[in-house]
Amino acid sequence: MVSNNGLTICNSKFVSFINKGFMTLLFTFLLIIIIPPSYLVIAYWVEMPVVLKLFWTTLVAVVLMGVIITPLNGMVFNKNGSILFIPDFRIIRCKAKDLDRIVFNFNEWDNKKYSVMVKIVYKGGNYFSKDYSRQFRNMRNKKLSMSMYTISRYKLDKICNIILQLDFCTVINIMDSNGNIVYQYLPKL
Repeated sequence: MVSNNGLTICNSKFVSFINKGFMTLLFTFLLIIIIPPSYLVIAYWVEMPVVLKLFWTTLVAVVLMGVIITPLNGMVFNKNGSILFIPDFRIIRCKAKDLDRIVFNFNEWDNKKYSVMVKIVYKGGNYFSKDYSRQFRNMRNKKLSMSMYTISRYKLDKICNIILQLDFCTVINIMDSNGNIVYQYLPKL
């Protein structure tokens, strides 16, 4: 961030590959459901069995961590060449000069929304891959999961515009529901 006589200018670009609004709403709804029974668990803590204490504390911790981590999920591209990727509870930090390329594969699903697979390839040959569709690929009733981990075409276009403004090597593939490549961007080397 740069401060210019009280005006703050942010030099970084942020993209998110999940439906944050829906996920935050879902976690907030879960939190509202958990609060009344939590009062009873706390009030009768001494009489509660150990198994119920462990289960309830774990459940509350997972929901609270979900509410905290969901807004942070995404990728930050700084102007100084550093990249911060928070796909879940992990934080991947790297410099653009250490990368060979970043690959973004967008796949269209039946609900006309897109999931993404991000692959960060380092110059040494190592890579990190995060596939947001893996959670619901083999599920029977996957509509709820798909609505959390898929984005609309409008958001996809915004993400692609941000990525194309970056000055390092990125590859973008957009595939339709039939597996055909609709759009492909390969940088000039």
